[in-house]
Amino acid sequence: MAVASKKAVQSQFQKGFRAVPISEQDSGACLRLCVVVRESPDPVGGAFVLLRDTVDALVYLGCMMDAGGYVHDWLELWVQNIAGIEQSIAGNRDNISNQSLDARWSNRARIMADADRQSIFQTGAETSHPLPTFFNLALTGAVHPASDGKRWEICCDDQLLLKNELPPYSTSLARYLYLPGAEEARFLSPAAAEAPGKAVRTAKEELGPLIPFNADGSLMLARRLAPLSLDEYATILSGGSWPGLGPGSKVFKLDGVYRTLQNASQVQNGEEHFFLSRSGRFGRLLEVFHLKLDLIAQTVALVRNFTNAEQLPFLNLSSESFRITLGDSSDNLPALWTARVSLASPGAAFALPLETSEARYFMAPGVVGPSIFRSMASGMPLAGTAAVRIRKVMSQDDGNVVIEGTLLSQERFTSFRNDLIWVRLALPAGRVDLCGNLTEGMAQGERRFRTLPQKFSESLTMALRATEGVRFANAPFETLPLLTSPFDLYSLGVVALQTLLVSSSNTLAIALDEILSLAQAAAELGTRENTDLFTRIISITSTDPRWLASLGPHRLLADDSIGGEKAVACVSPELWWKTIATIIRLFPGSVGKESFCTDLTDAPPFSLGSIYDQPISVINDLLRQSRALLFSDWKFNSEVSSILRDLRKKHIASTNPG
Repeated sequence: MAVASKKAVQSQFQKGFRAVPISEQDSGACLRLCVVVRESPDPVGGAFVLLRDTVDALVYLGCMMDAGGYVHDWLELWVQNIAGIEQSIAGNRDNISNQSLDARWSNRARIMADADRQSIFQTGAETSHPLPTFFNLALTGAVHPASDGKRWEICCDDQLLLKNELPPYSTSLARYLYLPGAEEARFLSPAAAEAPGKAVRTAKEELGPLIPFNADGSLMLARRLAPLSLDEYATILSGGSWPGLGPGSKVFKLDGVYRTLQNASQVQNGEEHFFLSRSGRFGRLLEVFHLKLDLIAQTVALVRNFTNAEQLPFLNLSSESFRITLGDSSDNLPALWTARVSLASPGAAFALPLETSEARYFMAPGVVGPSIFRSMASGMPLAGTAAVRIRKVMSQDDGNVVIEGTLLSQERFTSFRNDLIWVRLALPAGRVDLCGNLTEGMAQGERRFRTLPQKFSESLTMALRATEGVRFANAPFETLPLLTSPFDLYSLGVVALQTLLVSSSNTLAIALDEILSLAQAAAELGTRENTDLFTRIISITSTDPRWLASLGPHRLLADDSIGGEKAVACVSPELWWKTIATIIRLFPGSVGKESFCTDLTDAPPFSLGSIYDQPISVINDLLRQSRALLFSDWKFNSEVSSILRDLRKKHIASTNPG
């Protein structure tokens, strides 16, 4: 039987890194699910190689290793992280709980497996909580803590928790460990620095000094590693290099084709990465354009497919939302032609349980502050206190109640169509949460609102009727913009722009400003001329050379070594400006009805992914044109053409599962 050589094993791990099984039971198994550890923990990166920190997960570098220490697959180990979930709209805090987060995690694991089964290594921890996992200080083995001969486990028993005056698992975000079957209930708080109750100790107090990996026994997911970020892959295409994986002073460097990406000259000049590496700058320009266009097509299709499967928007998309995997050399393709896009993390959106046929509302915990990838046209969430006057309480035939009122506040409201407002009223019968929409403003500092139909008890409805004409002081309120899939389409427009136009001499902020200025000029010209968007863009850019200088295809390469006029002649003016017009159309409302969505709310509430169908069709048509241009100017044999046809079939299969 062939045995992996010591040299082959050692070449997979650079000095200072090794792999350790994450389960005590796996330490002697033939195949072991492992996490990669630093032999000397880094002051920034810690003991493990952290790949990503998302709103609800920590993603570590892992591997599937055999008994001889040989790595058969590099993996991403996703560990559920409820500490990353922050509260959003105050009136709906009860909608995020351990139970809902677990169901969400299991559903997403299923969706990811359905989309790409070969990349998912099912362990059972996607749906059932594993044992809490720590590592000893020497990082030589996993530890599943035990006391009195019993293993500590996550406690999901609501009755037991309530009996000991602790929050129930199913309706809170609190997590405790316990000893099943113990005569006296004992609990550990794996995250707390101080014990929150008499029956609760901290993990450090009970277990001593250990390094936490999955301290509370949260759900997990193992997926084949996608080493490259979208930015990193686009940079490599443009002429840059790749440093390796993970934060900290010492990054982890993979073997194989990924090791070659550290040398920019080798990437650009070696035949193992590009078809046209020896065909000069213009050949490389055409090839890079095609590969970047394919990258954009894959990202839009991936977002469409996941949105269709989950019927939730993302609301947190950026270039960091996507990862790239390169295929093996058995495809007989240059390495950069085998790139496949996957999600770095699913979306942040949670659906709010509001019964309305006109719109669906979503919140995105952890997504705060402005970002170049998010449109500010939707307005910003606003929170505060205000005086509230109830104008009218109306009962409907179906038993629901609609309330009209006036909000009096010094805050400046910048609400848009269908934006949501939450108001809490303190009644003698208890607190009442009202959800509705802002309407007109009648006087300075006043805004009218009308609630969505809500179900109240008969006694509470009578109490609300008694408040007609009453003024409530200091009522807390929050606003929530209606954010749905066109919000993500805007983000994809910025991602596409970054992929094509950002270089060492052209920042994303400048590129975005330029393309939105071109969109504005095209929209204004459209009010005077009855021509299509592409015709107007050609007219505008041909009369002012500054547009070509800022938005030309010479930006595809990092060194801008080809001038704008020569670059656009190489790519073809028609194809390039059609591509720019397509990116403009990704920004909702930027060119009115010619945009793929007329505004940020322009999506069917129960078919959120349908807005991507037309952009995908248009981008795929651009891909066909770029492929024809690439191979009409360069004479390749029938073998290469056959390889490209096979590659296209693989991409179609991967972006349209099922």
